[in-house]
Parts: sequence; structure tokens; C-alpha cells
Amino acid sequence: MNNFLYITADRINTQTGGGLVTFHESEALKSLGPCEIFDRDILARPGRTAFGEYDVWEEALSAVAMGQTGPDSPWVDPWVWDGFACYRWRELERDRQKYQPPKFAHFYAGTFTTTIKKLKEIGCKVSYTAAAHNIELSKQAHLEAGIPFDYPHLTDPELWKRYVGGYLAADVVICPSTHSADVMRSYGCKNVEIIPHGVDIPETIAPLPKTFTVGYMGSYGPDKNVPILLKAWKKLAYRDSLLVLAGRDSNSPYVQDMVAKHGGGNIVMAGWVDKVADFYNSISLYVQPSWTEGFGCEVLEAQAHGRAVLCSRGAGASDLVYEHEKFQPDDVDKLVDRINKMKTNHDYNYLPSIGERNREYSRLHEWDNIRRRYVELWRSLIR
Repeated sequence: MNNFLYITADRINTQTGGGLVTFHESEALKSLGPCEIFDRDILARPGRTAFGEYDVWEEALSAVAMGQTGPDSPWVDPWVWDGFACYRWRELERDRQKYQPPKFAHFYAGTFTTTIKKLKEIGCKVSYTAAAHNIELSKQAHLEAGIPFDYPHLTDPELWKRYVGGYLAADVVICPSTHSADVMRSYGCKNVEIIPHGVDIPETIAPLPKTFTVGYMGSYGPDKNVPILLKAWKKLAYRDSLLVLAGRDSNSPYVQDMVAKHGGGNIVMAGWVDKVADFYNSISLYVQPSWTEGFGCEVLEAQAHGRAVLCSRGAGASDLVYEHEKFQPDDVDKLVDRINKMKTNHDYNYLPSIGERNREYSRLHEWDNIRRRYVELWRSLIR
């Protein structure tokens, strides 16, 4: 068996934050030696077996592969991926004559408590990336959005033990921000290291648009707190400026209702963006309004594209911005003030200088540098 395992419930190398992070983490681990990689698609390949407390059937695997799990399904996340990971590992044991137990495994996303404990039993070192959200803030965000906080593994004490057990059993938990590290330490994790996510620096960037344009890109769940941005934009009531909302769900009925309820002024719902550079090059200012966010790769991407950024204190990426560029996620008036200063209190020609500063700072977080930090940490564990 290969000496290293990389296991994630995400899809590696997709155009999402998780897809990018898992790609670079797995590439970093492969640089240490032979590495077996299990991502969401490999874990959910059709197969049939039974072992331990898990029964893994073709119909369940197929349902997960098609995204059909849900609260009424016995195969609901987060537990299903743990069973699949155990199964794939057992496949390796059965199919390879010269089986050697892995000496190191890294996990990202999902819940893999049983897999991690089994690996620890054979002397395997384990690390786990946790871009953790603050549960209490998340509950508050759901309440304000009128959406049930229907996550039994976060609310039921017994399920919670099962959920957090993998993190507690890991030799080190890697967090991308101070925000996430504080959350994981509050769970009882003793060895927590902060390694921020990275960014690819574009060779060239576009000049700022002639029209002052504020942008947000990402998902639109309660934790993302997009309504505060809409409320601030409505208060600003600019006639000569645009707010652009981008991302897969940005023109969905859910977001359309959100805009109708909270928004006002000139708003464009751009939908999915094939090339993220097109989005960043079209805006003057990027805003990350999250209640609670493990990191927020878009903040770093915007900086790399030479854009000014405002970031809520609830987003982990606030580690990367100046104090006067932060705001509390429940303070609409402060966000109004911050945006207005970017547009009017400084001459609009001042924004390029902010963008140039951000672009130079983002070079510290190029993925090559971040991958080296992963490798240094992992080597310290497996000496």
C-alpha cells in the first residue's frame, strides 16, 4: 500500500474553494511519496460489501454520487463518507499482496471519525483540515433567515461526540484562520496549526471599471450573511454604481427573493462565472459579509486581482485585511460607511493603489508557499 492517504468528501480540483484547496493539499502530500487519493467521486464508486457497523450498498453509493442524500435518507452526510472511506481502505488491504499500513493520512471535509480511529490503531499519523464555522453564530444566522438549523450532528450530544471524534483523535488539526482555530480549540483540539488557504496570482489584471462596482461571489446560505450587503446597498442608494452578485445560486429563486426582500438600487445577479478572473476584473471592490466563515478564498482572490476588499470579522480571511477594512457582520451602518469611504471619502483614483498593495500582499500566499507549509508540518509528524 502507498505510504500516504489523502481522503476528502469534496471533489478535487473543481472551481470551488474546497476543490482548489483539496487539489493543492493532495499535490503537497504526493510530493512526500506514493499517495493513495480518495475524493468524493472515488469514495462513491459503485460497489457492494458489508463490514463492521457499516452496510454499503450500490443504491446508497449511487444516491450519494447523484447528490440524492438528504435528511430523510439513511445515507445522510456526514456519516456516509466515513463508511465509504473504511470500505475503500479495506479494498486496498484485500487487493494488494504486499500490503503496508499507511504511515500518514490527511483528511479534508466530511466526517471520518471511524476511519481515523482505525488508522490510529495501526500507528498511522493523521492530520485534518478544518475550516470550522462558529456553531452559535451559524444558529443565529439560520434563525434570522427563517431557516431551520437542521443539523442533528451539531445539536444532538451523542451525534456530536461522533462528529467531533475524528478531529480530537487527529495528531494535528490544520485551520486556515484564527477564527477556525479558535472554534476547534473550543471543541477540545489541543494541537491546532494555522495555515491559510492559498491563491494563484494572475499574470495580468484589468484596470478598474469606469463604473464603481461592488461584488460578492460564492454561496448564499445563512452563514454567508448576504442580506447585510443588500441592506447596505439599499441604504447607499447610488444611482451611478453597481452591485454584482455572482455564483451558482446568485440568480436562483431563493436569491431573487432575498434581493426583493432586502435589496434596492442597481443589482446584477450574474449566475455562474466560468472564469473567476472575469468577475474580479469587472469590479472595483469585493465584500465578504459572512456571519461565520472558515476562510473565504474570494477575499484572497480579489486581492490577487488587485482589488480593494472589505471583510467581516466573522470570515477567517479577515486575518488578511487591515483593521479599517473590517466590519462587524451585524453592523449595516458600518458597512455603509466602509463602502462609502471607498467610493467617495477617498478619490476614486485611490482604489488602484489599494489594489496594488493587496496584490503584492497576496504573493505571500501563493499556493507554492502554502504547499511548502503543509509539507513542513507533515514532515515534522512523520520523522
